[in-house]
Amino acid sequence: MQRLQQLIENLDTAANDAFKVQELKSYLSSIPPEDAAWALFFFENRRLKTKTGLKLLKEIIESQTCFPDWVIKACNERVKDTPETLALLFESKGGRCEISLSTLVIQFLQPLSGFTRLSKKETIRCAWEMLSTTQRVLFNKMVLGGFQLGAQKSLIHEALSKISGIPRSVISRRLIEDWQPSATWFQSLIEPDPEIDTAMTPCHFEPFVVSEKPPGKSDFTPGLEAAFAFDGIRAQGIRRREVSTIWSEELIPLNLCFPELIRGISLLPSGTVLEGLIVAWDDDLPPPRENVQKRLKVKTATQKTIQSTPVQFIVFDIIERHGINLSNCPFAQRRVEMKEVMDEWSHQWSIHGNKSEIEGVNPDFFQQEMFDMSTVLKTEPEKSISPPPMSLSRFFKCNNWASLEGRLNICRDKHATGLLCMPVDPKGYTHSDENRWRLLKPASCRARLVLLSAERLPGNQTHFIRFTFGAWLNDSLVSVAVIDNQHSKKDFESLGEFVLENPLQKQGNNCQVKPELIYEISFEDIYESSRSKSGIRLNNARLCKRLTGIGIKQASTVEEIKSLI
Repeated sequence: MQRLQQLIENLDTAANDAFKVQELKSYLSSIPPEDAAWALFFFENRRLKTKTGLKLLKEIIESQTCFPDWVIKACNERVKDTPETLALLFESKGGRCEISLSTLVIQFLQPLSGFTRLSKKETIRCAWEMLSTTQRVLFNKMVLGGFQLGAQKSLIHEALSKISGIPRSVISRRLIEDWQPSATWFQSLIEPDPEIDTAMTPCHFEPFVVSEKPPGKSDFTPGLEAAFAFDGIRAQGIRRREVSTIWSEELIPLNLCFPELIRGISLLPSGTVLEGLIVAWDDDLPPPRENVQKRLKVKTATQKTIQSTPVQFIVFDIIERHGINLSNCPFAQRRVEMKEVMDEWSHQWSIHGNKSEIEGVNPDFFQQEMFDMSTVLKTEPEKSISPPPMSLSRFFKCNNWASLEGRLNICRDKHATGLLCMPVDPKGYTHSDENRWRLLKPASCRARLVLLSAERLPGNQTHFIRFTFGAWLNDSLVSVAVIDNQHSKKDFESLGEFVLENPLQKQGNNCQVKPELIYEISFEDIYESSRSKSGIRLNNARLCKRLTGIGIKQASTVEEIKSLI
């Protein structure tokens, strides 16, 4: 536990991601395999079923210290973190003996679910006696299920990749399997399996060249191919050696989230890799990105999930065919190959699309029954698998600058985020950008919005994960935009400090603030929202700058925002 404690402290003070990867590598390679397995269990945000809540932990503190509940609440307001508050209030010298993470889990945490309330209290008290204050904080979070590591999963996977010499994408794929922590499992995690690993490894995602301005008349390349780009998840659908997988651009396997797409990919010829966007699709128009993001939060998609949030894999490029890499071929050739593959796939879907069996799922990768659509959907296949889950992007040629600009101007009418463009001749753009997709986006709109509330990270009183901004509707401020943590640390710290200094009302993890802070917010589009009093929600809202010297009465109105689109 001392090594885990030291790791947490080092990660909290790390200057950059490279240092975090080095710390994780040092930790995971220096501890026993069984400890490493349990560490990964918690690092991957998995939870033990302890059947033990916060109320029981407070009762232990109350019985030992005689502090009433209101005193504990007052202390928590000062400390801002409940597990840490309880660890500090426990009267013990602590840390008198070193105990490994695996021993702590096996002897103290795992048995809790089968104990009586009295036995649970005694077990937790004994564990607290052996641990230092910092270690008790970690222990409490393991009990309550709120363990958070100061490093993204991608950094953890990168550290394991450096330890094993296995690509990070392979590590990511292995970690979403159904595994139980043990020394044997950890050894298998870092041992190569070339046959399976090669079949499931995605190709390189070439970054889009993003621009808010179309090329000028002098730079325009005649014969440019373009397609509307929608707000979704960039992904690769892979069919190799009769095995089907889906990978996101962040190298996250998505098989369990989108079993209907796995069904579609399983009908592709072996040796095929397609690239496209996974978009939530309803009534011929794509809903906001948040709808498809909901699917990522589901461990295994159910019938209800699939029917409530239907998705489409909209293919815009082909990377491999017959096992041959086509990424360096001119787009004109790839366009022909892609159409041939999708035409063949459409024919296969018309024949096999309504069958309940799914072929080509590696039983060593996932449980076969997870991909049996009769199990997942539990309805008549003919009624459930419609329309086809994959489609080809509709490309159009822009032979002059005016046609490209005209298409860009109607993107918002199509609920598109922009245009994906590729010259038929790979030398259409500058040398560094040749044969790369260019994403042209309409100029973003801007509004003056007022900070209304903030949402805390559960169990932490000072770390906020999203902020809600509002505009005027008649004489009231109503929410129109939510800003998440995809911004600079400095911006979020500034907002967090304002929230802590100007609280108005607290309810659960949500904290309302005094409506005094005004920001200029950029956004790409507006969606209707029945959950908001304003009736709208701004898509891809981002912080621009804080506005000083103006009052909140000068903030934008809902009608003004609607008029921008």
